[in-house]
Amino acid sequence: MPKRDHHANNEQTLRRLMDDLSFALRRQEVVKESPLIVDFMSRWSALFQENEVRAEFARITTVALISKFFSKLDEHTPSLLRIFAKRGGAQGQRIRKLLVPLAQCACINVKRECVLKALFVYLNEDPDNLFKEYMDVNFFPMLKLHSKKW
Repeated sequence: MPKRDHHANNEQTLRRLMDDLSFALRRQEVVKESPLIVDFMSRWSALFQENEVRAEFARITTVALISKFFSKLDEHTPSLLRIFAKRGGAQGQRIRKLLVPLAQCACINVKRECVLKALFVYLNEDPDNLFKEYMDVNFFPMLKLHSKKW
């Protein structure tokens, strides 16, 4: 086995051991101390990166987060669309505007985006807070702006 492959395998093994150990520590901290989300995020900031969220979910549930989320979203989309269609008033108008792209494109990604945005409006949230493009910025100043919602 080339030295590089052996080194990569050692790193992966070490990473898994460290993840398992830190998971136990994090779980203990959450259960015993019940920290505020902001405090937990500052202490375990790496956990809130997408790849870490997926890994943590898989570690706890043995299920792939993204594929499971989208499969359940796709499963419930017809019911959600029926619920949205019954909504009246200003909220119903905003929801119908968000669903307009569905008539223009049958793409699954467009459908998912429309349904998620409409769900946000249905739940009295701002759909602009749902989708944010990744930018190379410091996460914590943004967190302070939104910490009151958590």
